[in-house]
Amino acid sequence: MQAKLKIENLETEVYLGWPDKERKELQRVIINIELRFKNLKALHSDDLEDTICYDYIEKILTSNLKAQEFKLLERLTYYCYEVLVKTLPPGIAFTVGITKFLGAPYHPRTFEISTEE
Repeated sequence: MQAKLKIENLETEVYLGWPDKERKELQRVIINIELRFKNLKALHSDDLEDTICYDYIEKILTSNLKAQEFKLLERLTYYCYEVLVKTLPPGIAFTVGITKFLGAPYHPRTFEISTEE
């Protein structure tokens, strides 16, 4: 059996954009994460210690992003991937995707990275 935990529509602001001018102002991005578990103990134990605290994941990601600057959406997504690899216990597969909104009317662009399963 495979269980999934999804953190959807995590909104934060980052310095993102190719031109210097674009990176001078914070831009809104949406982060979506899907964690995939095999044999998740919390299904039977009902104990927080047997799962991943999604609030902790959200705080780690957003706090790490505040001090960073990115030119490319791809690099920003990979940076989040690296943070998750360092934060999550081994054996948890995941996908992280980030959506950036361009101009008005908004034209969202999303980039995703997944671990191998």
